[in-house]
Amino acid sequence: MKKIIIVFALVLVAAVILSSCTISIKGLEYEVYAKADKYEAGTFEYDPKEIKKVVIDWTKGRVEVNEEDGETLRVAEDSESLEEDKRVHHFIDNGVLRIKFCASGYDGTFTPDEIDKNKTVYVNIPAGIDVEINTVSATVWLYMGYPYYNSYIPRANPAEPLSVKIATTSGNIETGSFICAGTSISSVSGGIKASFSSDDTKIETVSGTVNVVCKSKTLTAKSISGDLTFIASATESAKIESVSGDISAKGKYAAMNVKSVSGSVEIGPLFENATISTTSGNVTINEFSGTLEFKTTSGKMSTGIPHTSDGDTYVFGNGEQTAKVSTVSGNLTVTK
Repeated sequence: MKKIIIVFALVLVAAVILSSCTISIKGLEYEVYAKADKYEAGTFEYDPKEIKKVVIDWTKGRVEVNEEDGETLRVAEDSESLEEDKRVHHFIDNGVLRIKFCASGYDGTFTPDEIDKNKTVYVNIPAGIDVEINTVSATVWLYMGYPYYNSYIPRANPAEPLSVKIATTSGNIETGSFICAGTSISSVSGGIKASFSSDDTKIETVSGTVNVVCKSKTLTAKSISGDLTFIASATESAKIESVSGDISAKGKYAAMNVKSVSGSVEIGPLFENATISTTSGNVTINEFSGTLEFKTTSGKMSTGIPHTSDGDTYVFGNGEQTAKVSTVSGNLTVTK
């Protein structure tokens, strides 16, 4: 089992790094990127009608992205005090706006003060484009004008990118509300807080904590040791897996499949069909009404809700929910 976990972790780390357009640091040498001679340094403005995709490759500091209207949009960085090679670099390549942390292959150092004061990039983008953000340790703030903690309040005009893809190693990710066709967020150790509506959602982390409020037709999430918390609505299918991280999945799900080795699992009450399996992780189902099947080697079930039983099958109330739970030693609790 230890070998499997280690291999899974290494594969996931590699996937995150590879998917991030290889923002690599070798000693003091920063990313070497193609067509470096085409890039320009410093704050700039651009015509949004030319852009169909924005790709931001950032190493340290912070990335702040907001959707804006207008004939001219701006990408700004407070870096006039920095030498040119240390400033934000950009290149518009066949409709793709590429934004880089510094000059290609920069062989130098950034002081902590420079990172703190000068290496926050503010990016204005138009609606209806693909957004891709790749970082090593930079914090990512996406549409922070409408922060995560207000995600329960409906917005009249949510941001509308075509798709959103964010990958980070250790930087934290936080988003406000947006609507798009596809969302992919991956992290090694950085935390993820997000609120959005998407046709298809994929979340992956090794040890980062995940808190997501979403309306997504399909949801796939994987974790090694990071805790996963989802509040979803109108989700047709969800597949959530963890090794040792705890899983909490609340909201409306037509069908959900949840797997854990030692992490605890909590679901309900608003789901139709659920399949849950753990090795030693305990399982909690909230406000269940319907037919429940519980198979275990040494785990026990406890509940304060009146029910009938027939072998491994239990019937609670007269609801139409169905759930299948299997554990080795994990216990099951059904709450009122």
